[in-house]
Amino acid sequence: MKNIILIFIITIIFCSSVLADQYVPEFGKMQIMRCEVGETTFNADGSVVSKTNYHRLVRFDDENNKIYIQKEPVANIKKIGDNTFSFATEMITDDSIISSQIQIDRNTLRYVSQSEIVYDNAAFGVYSAKAEGECKILN
Repeated sequence: MKNIILIFIITIIFCSSVLADQYVPEFGKMQIMRCEVGETTFNADGSVVSKTNYHRLVRFDDENNKIYIQKEPVANIKKIGDNTFSFATEMITDDSIISSQIQIDRNTLRYVSQSEIVYDNAAFGVYSAKAEGECKILN
């Protein structure tokens, strides 16, 4: 019985490592864009709640058709034209879910996003945010 369990465990470990996506990104070979972004957040009635500035590092793995924000992979990338990409992201915090639709144009070096922020507390309502940014290629 011990041998059967041991063989079962070894088989599972072996199969999971063989079937896993073994792609390891080579960030040093990717084109990097730094986008300086200004974002305005609106409450449920459309009033401005805050204005924030931040930057995003976008890495393009052209060889494998992948994009990374900071070093986090982006899923469901839609290509619009030769060098314009659109994708959705979702971030969950302790008290909200932020869903964003982001578009990056490598020709014009522009970053645009629209977000919806849903709070756990319904009293806040649904917030929205719009962001625009200019990018520059770092390498």
